[in-house]
Amino acid sequence: MGMKDTITDDDMLIDTTKTELERQLQREQQRVAILEEQLSSTKKETEERLKHIEKIMLQKFANTF
Repeated sequence: MGMKDTITDDDMLIDTTKTELERQLQREQQRVAILEEQLSSTKKETEERLKHIEKIMLQKFANTF
């Protein structure tokens, strides 16, 4: 009587569901970290290849004169 209680989203989940969601979130965070590392590596390799191609093109251009 006269007391108020707030219900949070956490209150709506049973403990096992919350635990499983936390595990899934952790796995997805690890997956994202791996994908970010792969993307970074691919970007670096692409930049190196572009520099190499640019060098070859400049040499060919210089050889034509």
